Amino acid sequence: MTFRSLLTSSWKLYQLHLKTIASILFICMFLPLLVLLLVSEGVAHLMGVQGALVQYEAAQAHYQSLLSSIFLEGASESLVSALKAQEVILTELQQELLPFFGIQTLLGIITSIFGLLGMLALLIGFFGTFKPARVLLRDARARFGSFFVSVLALLLVLVLGGLLLFFGTVLVLTLSQILSFDNPDILSFGSLVGIVGMIGLCFLGGYWLLGVSFTLYEVVARKTTGFAAIRAVWARMRGKRWNVFGYSLLLALTIFVCALPFFLLRLTFSFGTYAFLGEGIELLLSFAYIFIVIPLLYFFYGFLYKQL
Repeated sequence: MTFRSLLTSSWKLYQLHLKTIASILFICMFLPLLVLLLVSEGVAHLMGVQGALVQYEAAQAHYQSLLSSIFLEGASESLVSALKAQEVILTELQQELLPFFGIQTLLGIITSIFGLLGMLALLIGFFGTFKPARVLLRDARARFGSFFVSVLALLLVLVLGGLLLFFGTVLVLTLSQILSFDNPDILSFGSLVGIVGMIGLCFLGGYWLLGVSFTLYEVVARKTTGFAAIRAVWARMRGKRWNVFGYSLLLALTIFVCALPFFLLRLTFSFGTYAFLGEGIELLLSFAYIFIVIPLLYFFYGFLYKQL
């Protein structure tokens, strides 16, 4: 299938089962997110940390602006001192807000579990038959145990890969610094080693990520579990990574082009009298992401998986 046919097939499937898809997403994604926001606000009110949260957000924004200034202007003594002072303020606020952040993290995990249930229900419909939402959700609950085990196995593989890339990055940067010690010029041998090394690590990271990217589709379509699904997908992706990468790049570009006018409008109406319009556009984008982009992504990569 061409990129256009993948998009067209995804859109037709979305239109055909819009009511079922919207019901599942409303129950498993929209409602949990709404509850998360309301409960977080309520917990913050009960714990009396609203003021500390406002201070924390302001301190974070100031910290980021200081980092940007150091990057653009250089590490002057005044900027470094201000950065260290801001780090102390952030640490104190984090300690004060630690119980609230713990509760928020727990609520986020519960919300993510509901999101995974919704994803599983949609994929069961995609690889089987789109039955009513309550039937798909019932089937998803029955299969959620093995699906969740596979999610944990995938996360473990991704974390291990991330750690290897992190240590590789440290090694490359250290080697680059050692080789550039006597010649810090950007075209020095040490700098070139660093640049080539980072490009190589990015390539390896992409190769690793693409190799396991269809694991959850394999779990639903073939009813395999955990590391067996990861091994099967890795074998299926042999020789097809560039195709998947190209399709993913085109899809990201398509989403960017479609969303760009709305983002520009959001920036235009961010301040002043019409700030409420900017908030309305941001809310519209959130709705569009949950109810349009997410299911289309699932279906697009589902059709792409069937080509492997």
